Amino acid sequence: MKKLIFILLIAAVYSINVSAQKIFRDEAYGFSMDQPKDWLVGDNKTIMNNLSKVKMDDANLTEVIKSNKGSLLLTSFYKYDVKTTAGLIPTIQVNVRSNPTKTFEQFYSAMSQSTGAFKNYFPDFKLLKEPTIIEINGIKAMYFIGAYTMGTVATGPMKVRSRTYAIPSGNFFFQLNFTDDQNKEDDTKLFDALVQTIKILK
Repeated sequence: MKKLIFILLIAAVYSINVSAQKIFRDEAYGFSMDQPKDWLVGDNKTIMNNLSKVKMDDANLTEVIKSNKGSLLLTSFYKYDVKTTAGLIPTIQVNVRSNPTKTFEQFYSAMSQSTGAFKNYFPDFKLLKEPTIIEINGIKAMYFIGAYTMGTVATGPMKVRSRTYAIPSGNFFFQLNFTDDQNKEDDTKLFDALVQTIKILK
């Protein structure tokens, strides 16, 4: 009987370790989200490791963002290896930026207006989902979905679908971009599930 209980305990511990969900967590800016299972991680380890070693106030954290051209990449995930896979690779990027606005209304207005800038880079850019107010982890946020064509001589034209989420958090805001193929691979269900795991830690 004791042997049976021991075996069951070992099996339970093993199953917990196997099924444990990996979580990306950034303590400096206060953000966490489940990592997509079996995707490759391409995070900004050097900068983030340095930030985790010292206690930084908002002024210092803002300077870090400024020194990275206004947008600091916290982490990124790739469905396939970029070195061995041609064409569009579904990708998730999590950035943090300075938030100059004082109210959510100002934030929403500024983010909504910024969607027009996509036309400067992708002439055929169109909104599949207009800027919409949502709630993420109890915080007012906004998101929109766009579509455009991009490509190179090597890959040819690629039909990109991009979901952008913007979540204000005091002096900063988190911008998440989820991209996949309009026609070949639809990762909508995965993206929607991951958004539900986002937590703002400050």
